[in-house]
Amino acid sequence: MNLQEIYDAVEHAMMQCQQRNQDPSEIRVCIPIQTVNAVGGTPCADIKSVHKGFDWDNNKLMLYPEKDLSLTNNVSLTNMRKEAKEMGWTAYEVGSLKREIKSLRKQLGDNP
Repeated sequence: MNLQEIYDAVEHAMMQCQQRNQDPSEIRVCIPIQTVNAVGGTPCADIKSVHKGFDWDNNKLMLYPEKDLSLTNNVSLTNMRKEAKEMGWTAYEVGSLKREIKSLRKQLGDNP
């Protein structure tokens, strides 16, 4: 997409607001985010600012989100899922050990 295409899309959206008596200042501008098992409206990252680049980025119009976004690929996504699954198991093990320690302390009459 280029700047002219964005300009045309914004102009069209402004016309739609006018036709529907909507206040353009109440229209949220955001970046859709891919998520799993989302319910309701499309999850989005809000845009903090828009700036035309300079120097090496002179030919870019950059949208800056409120929160940092990063790209991921299938390999890193698989690794993150594996780590999350392992951390979940680790949390379960830690909880079990804490319960066992509490039970053993109770048996010994050692209640800290």
